[in-house]
Amino acid sequence: MKTQLKPIGLHIIIMFLMLYACNSDDDQNTTNTYTGNAITFGSGTVESWITTTNTDTPLELGLRLSLEALSDIEALPEDDLVFVVPLHDKASQVTAYEHITIQWEPAGHMPPVFLAPHFEIAFFEISNSERLTIPVYDANIPVIEAAVNDFPDVDKIPTGYIKFPGQGGYYPEAGKHWLTEDVLELTTFNTYIAHGTYDKKHIFLEAKFTMDYLQSLTQLNQTLAQPVIFEKSDTYYPTTLNARKSSESIEITLSNFIKR
Repeated sequence: MKTQLKPIGLHIIIMFLMLYACNSDDDQNTTNTYTGNAITFGSGTVESWITTTNTDTPLELGLRLSLEALSDIEALPEDDLVFVVPLHDKASQVTAYEHITIQWEPAGHMPPVFLAPHFEIAFFEISNSERLTIPVYDANIPVIEAAVNDFPDVDKIPTGYIKFPGQGGYYPEAGKHWLTEDVLELTTFNTYIAHGTYDKKHIFLEAKFTMDYLQSLTQLNQTLAQPVIFEKSDTYYPTTLNARKSSESIEITLSNFIKR
């Protein structure tokens, strides 16, 4: 004998299915934000954070620099002091990055385009302890010379980037900096993206921002040039650099992540 659903029973089933669909959509739209420990930076603070979907897909990773740090230039750290901005564990679990550094360059540095006072924010694909082992350059020590100037597969660097020979562009506890082909022709900059290598590995993405630019910032969304080969596999890399200002802070972030 066939059983027919009564209209009221059918209505209940339809309502249940609609409610289930709505809940599924809500789950997909839920995001979670995880914040690292804040550190003192000048008269202000800086902290990292990451926002992910409910299924741990990264949406945005970055740091938040309080405006107090920008308003009191005299209190900013001395030249060449590198500060580690701790990441929440979730960030290194779902992206290629293991820590962030921030550095204030009041007198700038060579090449000439970078002589303007600026900040450098580097997203490292290696641990802080590994970064600290990157030594002072010594051309007379073959192991160091090789680690500095034996480069990774060129496809790990986006097209249009070059490196300088020998010690050029190399810093201990950082690595060899790769700069754009036009860097020696540039006379001014607001923002700039560099890449870093050491011991045949791509180890960081660095964003530079002049103080003047950050103080007058409204919003930036910049597409990041992509390499053909990524240092890590089965993890997420960003395709966009962002900067924005609120009434309390400036946020420098990476977004639009793609699994590589």
